[in-house]
Amino acid sequence: TATADEDGTYSITTSQLDDGEQTLTITATDTAGNTTTTTQDVTIDTTTSNDTDITDESGDDVINAAETTTSDISGNVEAGSTIDSLTITDEDGNSVTVDPNDITINDDGSYSVDNVDLTSLNDGNLTVSLTSTDVAGNQTTSTDTIAKDTSVQTTTADLADSSDTGVSDTDNITNDNTPTITGTTEPGATVEITNEAGDVVGTATADEDGNYSITTSQLADGEQTLTITATDT
Repeated sequence: TATADEDGTYSITTSQLDDGEQTLTITATDTAGNTTTTTQDVTIDTTTSNDTDITDESGDDVINAAETTTSDISGNVEAGSTIDSLTITDEDGNSVTVDPNDITINDDGSYSVDNVDLTSLNDGNLTVSLTSTDVAGNQTTSTDTIAKDTSVQTTTADLADSSDTGVSDTDNITNDNTPTITGTTEPGATVEITNEAGDVVGTATADEDGNYSITTSQLADGEQTLTITATDT
């Protein structure tokens, strides 16, 4: 309640109203006891929500070296909302900011931005932070995380002593045409050996210490240049 001033102006702050559409009835009574009534429709909206999700191209929640410019971010905001900021930050505090103008928001509040360039961020966990504001002025922030792993531990390779036959066990000359190659790499990595023609001649998975041992399929006589490729998980 309130009393109108000498110009007939009044201002009333209501008690707390529930969220939703409200029809308020305003009744004025003058000093002679005459009354007049009007109504005011208001919509009370004190909350909002959003969500965000970052995905890599392969869908394994790890951004590898080939995916640093192909990750997508999508999610939902309340219909009619604006996106204030979208930032991806690494564990060292480096960040990439996506211009809200580059984010497509659909009528239902779903949004997406494709092929975000994350090459400048360090390996480790990345945190995506999205802030949006709805039409009533409510603001909220949601986050998501994804791992970035663009490197693999240095891989070593050598012909096993047991396969290096002849006068020396270090000259890489052998009469074994299915030799064993041993070495180290990142634990759990998949190790693949190919010959000069690009044919796979052996595979293995490095153990928990990064050690691997591969006995190749039969190789032809002559000098061989074998390529050992390790791919981490």
